Amino acid sequence: MGQLVLDHAIPFKCFQSKLIELPHVTPEAVRKVLEKEILVLISKAENNQLNARGLGDEMPPTWDGSDVLARYKAVGIKLVKNR
Repeated sequence: MGQLVLDHAIPFKCFQSKLIELPHVTPEAVRKVLEKEILVLISKAENNQLNARGLGDEMPPTWDGSDVLARYKAVGIKLVKNR
């Protein structure tokens, strides 16, 4: 098996709840919710770190809603931007 994991920086279930709560579902409203969607490649070991800290599918409890990379920072994972 591969050693990389494709991960949602903000777990999709966070987006799912916001989408379900939309009072009026329009393409624009959905776009606004999903515009923070970022996918990253992390190693299986880094994925295990997230899971061990309870951040496999959750944002940190102190998350302010703005830093999309908060899960990785909380466990010391440094991401490199793809060029």
